[in-house]
Amino acid sequence: MTFLLLFLYGCLVGIQPPPPIIGDAVKSLSIAKGIAAENTELKIRSYVLLLSTSSQQEFEFWWPKLIAEPDSEVQLEVFSKIIPLHPDTVFVMSFYANPKLTKAQKCQVLLLGQRHGVSLDVFPTSPPETLNDRLYCSLLQQIRNPQQQHAIGSLIENETLPLDLSFYRELYFSQLVNLSPSLQSAHQMAEEYYRVPLACVWMLFDEGNRQKVLQELLAAPEIERMEAVDFLWNIQSPFAVKALKKIAGTKDEAGRLAKLALLSQGKGSASFGIQILQDTDETNELRIASAKALGQFLTAKESAAAEKALINMFADEQIEVALESIRAAGVAKSRRAWRELRRIDTDAVRIQIEIDGSLRAISATKR
Repeated sequence: MTFLLLFLYGCLVGIQPPPPIIGDAVKSLSIAKGIAAENTELKIRSYVLLLSTSSQQEFEFWWPKLIAEPDSEVQLEVFSKIIPLHPDTVFVMSFYANPKLTKAQKCQVLLLGQRHGVSLDVFPTSPPETLNDRLYCSLLQQIRNPQQQHAIGSLIENETLPLDLSFYRELYFSQLVNLSPSLQSAHQMAEEYYRVPLACVWMLFDEGNRQKVLQELLAAPEIERMEAVDFLWNIQSPFAVKALKKIAGTKDEAGRLAKLALLSQGKGSASFGIQILQDTDETNELRIASAKALGQFLTAKESAAAEKALINMFADEQIEVALESIRAAGVAKSRRAWRELRRIDTDAVRIQIEIDGSLRAISATKR
């Protein structure tokens, strides 16, 4: 019955004319072009920008368009980004009912829903066909019935785990600390390419071995410490902060990246991020990370200097730095950036999309 109602709802909203855009002066043509693009990254980014800044009327028009997309990976990636804005049963159920999703993807939907306070009493009935099917669905079963033994522990110990950080983040958010022995066993035999995220989850779960694992990470090559920072960037945990502070003490790129991760959580001075952003001799990766960190920093603290630094990077010669700076201004809801973004005239579609997305974000809540 629920599925029928959702199907009819989708049909009804699907025949409505396109709704007006938030704010008469805010363009969205570039975002619509991005949604129609063949480039998967551009399509995902455009959907996320549109759905995360849309009015209810816009959302009801564009949501069925996403469900109609042929690529379920695109759908799931967008869903994962916008569920924090729509943590309700009908929204999660409408996506879960999507027939294009694999068993693993359906379990990911349920895990994401549970993480954001939406628990649905459903479970995919199709038999598992892939390792991802077994990993995500066994993890979901273990979360729902923590007192029972499920396959997730043996899968972690005995299988070659995925490189995708999504699985390790779901492991962390599960807070199944009783999996620590399995994580320890897996870490000892882990393939190099997933050893770091596995170590991070084990470190955060296992209080008795935390210092030991952290010391191993601190002694690891720079690239591995940078991978650890990537994983820990958005983890809200006292020990994650402690680990980042330890990594920040190293005198290399990983140390600077860790300082930026701390800055993104409001810890430290914006001047450090500004210095990295403005230094054209720094790597693009660090300059991009600094723009991201400053945008997140500005969601909690005021800094005219940080806003100005982001604005000055809108025309940077390195397009990825410019894109991240424009994106960060939208995250920060910067009123100063609004005026400057309106003045930019460009034919580059990727830049147009980020400009329009930031303008829409700022227009909804101006400083």
